[in-house]
Amino acid sequence: MFIEKILPLQVGKTKMYEKGIYTLTSRLFCRFLSKKIRFGR
Repeated sequence: MFIEKILPLQVGKTKMYEKGIYTLTSRLFCRFLSKKIRFGR
């Protein structure tokens, strides 16, 4: 009973965490690419 209540919360937290990491990395990657393009010319 207790585990059943806590499991969905953990899954939700993990999903949010993964989404946050993905957004952060993609943002950093975009910035890195734009810098590379700007200084590459």
